[in-house]
Amino acid sequence: MVCLTDRGIIVCFQMDSFRSIRAAGRKTVKLDSDQETIVSACICGKSEGVLLVSAKGKGLRLTPEDLPIRKTLDSAPVAGIKLAEDDRAVSCVPFGDGDLLFAKADGMIAAVKTNLMPHGRNTSGNQLVSGAQVVKAFSRPDAVAMLDSGGYLAIFRSEDFEAKNAGIKGVAAKKMKQGDVLIDACGLYAKASS
Repeated sequence: MVCLTDRGIIVCFQMDSFRSIRAAGRKTVKLDSDQETIVSACICGKSEGVLLVSAKGKGLRLTPEDLPIRKTLDSAPVAGIKLAEDDRAVSCVPFGDGDLLFAKADGMIAAVKTNLMPHGRNTSGNQLVSGAQVVKAFSRPDAVAMLDSGGYLAIFRSEDFEAKNAGIKGVAAKKMKQGDVLIDACGLYAKASS
């Protein structure tokens, strides 16, 4: 499991660390300040890396070797993605095969090919998307649900968004009323049949 803070700091745990956690939970991440918050978490396999994404569209791919797995729950967090003063981290995504989708505050979706080279921790990564702030990033799902600040929900098939190389603005997906912004998005995956 990888946790990401808004300042780009990561904490990586083995899932075995959570076998005997009481129902009330257990503090697992010690943050540097009251202003720092956890913004994203993902579970990835031992052979998967992660992609750390910033609000300004920067992305940093980390390999499994770049992820310092904590042996105890109270180990210190480490630098993940290096951010500009006016940027913040928003999402961590397991990085495997397939394209990535980026939902942006203006209701646009950018589909990006995953031909990124790993950079290592504490670097700024690549500019993956441009334009409005990124709200969420995820591996290409079957569909995308988008919720705006006015309370309107829309769902789109992800196959409607052609993957391009990095640096794109994306295409209009959700129609937004004036003054509204996208506040969240999630990938919807078809249930695998057995």
